[in-house]
Amino acid sequence: MLDALAEGQYSKVIAYTLGISVRTIEVHRARMLNRLGVRTTAEAVRLATLARLVEQAAGDHGGIVHEVHACETKPAATALASDL
Repeated sequence: MLDALAEGQYSKVIAYTLGISVRTIEVHRARMLNRLGVRTTAEAVRLATLARLVEQAAGDHGGIVHEVHACETKPAATALASDL
């Protein structure tokens, strides 16, 4: 899901592609932001890119990745951000 968000896809498109509700996408996004300790999707994508959790350029996965790359916690995200 993070890859799709990084590509700028709308929640509705991600939900349709994955066969889940838009509300489920929004809940996952909110939980991801909370765990990363950030406020916006752009901040989450930036941290994930720095940690190499998402591809910097569009890959050959068709826009949606069905696996979880990693689960960051606030301390890990803070440590990552301090390396900048």
